[in-house]
Amino acid sequence: MTPLRCFLLLICMAFAGFTVAQVGSYQVTGQVVDAANGSPLPFSAVMLKGSFNSTETDAAGNFTITADAGHRVLVIFQYGYATKEQTISPVDSDNLRISLQPKAYNLGEVVVKSRRTDTLQASNHTEFLAFEFYDNFIVALVNKGKRSHVVQLLNDDGTIIRERQAPPQTEMLFKDCLGNIQLLSKDSSYQFYYNYETIEFLPPYAIEVFARSLQPCQCVLGDNYYFKEVSYKNLKNTYYKINRLDLAFRQEFARIENAAAIEAFNTDYDINYFLAQRRKGQGYAMSVEEMKSQLDELRENLPLSPDYAFLLSPARSALFKVDSSLLIVDFTHRMLFRHHRSGALLASDSIRLHGLSPFVVQDADRQTLYFVKETNGFTSLYECQKTGTAARPVSVERYRFLRNVRCRNGVLYFLNRNEATDRVTKIFTYRL
Repeated sequence: MTPLRCFLLLICMAFAGFTVAQVGSYQVTGQVVDAANGSPLPFSAVMLKGSFNSTETDAAGNFTITADAGHRVLVIFQYGYATKEQTISPVDSDNLRISLQPKAYNLGEVVVKSRRTDTLQASNHTEFLAFEFYDNFIVALVNKGKRSHVVQLLNDDGTIIRERQAPPQTEMLFKDCLGNIQLLSKDSSYQFYYNYETIEFLPPYAIEVFARSLQPCQCVLGDNYYFKEVSYKNLKNTYYKINRLDLAFRQEFARIENAAAIEAFNTDYDINYFLAQRRKGQGYAMSVEEMKSQLDELRENLPLSPDYAFLLSPARSALFKVDSSLLIVDFTHRMLFRHHRSGALLASDSIRLHGLSPFVVQDADRQTLYFVKETNGFTSLYECQKTGTAARPVSVERYRFLRNVRCRNGVLYFLNRNEATDRVTKIFTYRL
C-alpha cells in the first residue's frame, strides 16, 4: 500500500489512538454561527472528537458530518473564536445551531501588559526547548535540568495549567495539518491531547509513518488535504491535493523549481556519468535504454558529497491557508501565488523585498503573514500586503537568537537566549 493510499488509514488509526469506526453511523447536520450577532461562520472546522472525521462549514455556516455510536462529541473551531465541544446523539442530530463565542482579546490584559516586550515564563530553572499553540493554550517542551524533559500546558500569561513528563527521548514538537501537537523522538511520534482535566499522549507510532504521511501535509480545507513534496535533491517543491473520498488520486496544482540548479545538476550527472560508473563496476547494471528511462530516479537517489550538496541551491517555498484559499510563497522566484481550494491559480504577484529570508510567520487569528529578514543574525519582520509588497519593518533586533517563532492576535512569541546575562532559553513576547 502506497503512503498516499494509507493516509486515511493513518488518520483513523495512528493519529486517533487506533480507534475504529463503529457500526450504527448517522448524519449530523447543523449551522455554526457567531454567538454575538447570529451571523453564520463559514469555513469553520467541525471534527468528531476521538476520530479524525472532520469537515468544514460552507459559505452559509452549514455542515454535514457522519457520526457513529463510539464518538458523541463534536469539536468546532474557528479563528478568533473560542473552541466549542457539542455533545450529539442519533435522536438529536438534525439542524443543530452551534454558537461560538468571539475571543475577547485585550492586549492590556494578555501577555504584553503595558510593555512592548515581556517574558512569558521567567523561571531561571526552566529551559524552553520548543512550544506550539494549542487551542487557547500553549504547549511547551521544557528541561528542568534533568535527563528527561517535561511537557507543560500554559495560559497566555505563562501560568502552568498542567505538567507531565514527556515520552522517552522527546526532542521536539510539531503541529500537524490537522491542528494536533505531535511530540517527536528519534524513533516515535506521540500525539498530545488535553481533555481539560489531564494531559494525555496517544499510543506511539513509528517516526517513519509520520515522515511519510503527516509531515508533508500542509493544511486541510473541507474534504481536501494539501501536501508539499520536496524532491530531486531539494530542487523541486511539488504541491498536490488529495480528496478524502478518493485517496487513490492525487492532483498536482503547483510546482516550484530551481531550474538553473536542476540544469547544472543534470549536466554534471548526465547519462555518461552513470555509464562511466558502470564501467568501473560501481553498480548501474542495466541497459542504456533502461538507464535513460530511469535517469531522473538515478539522479534522485545519487549520494552526493557534502561539498557538492552544499553548492546546490534548494527551491524554497511555503504554503499557508488564508481565509478559504491557499497562498504559496515562492522564495526562489520571489513570487506570491494564490490558489483556490480546488488548486486553480487565482492570482500571482512578485515579492519586492531585498534580502528576504525563506521564512514566514503567520498570525492565524488575524490572517496576516509576516516576512522575516535576517541580517548578520538580527531579525526584522515585514507585514505582507495583498499587492505583494511589504510594509515598513517591525524591528526585533535586540533578539538575535530567535527560535520557534509563532504569532497570535498581533503578539509575536519566540524563544530567546540572552547570551550576555542569562544562559536559559525563555519564551518572549513582542507586540507587533
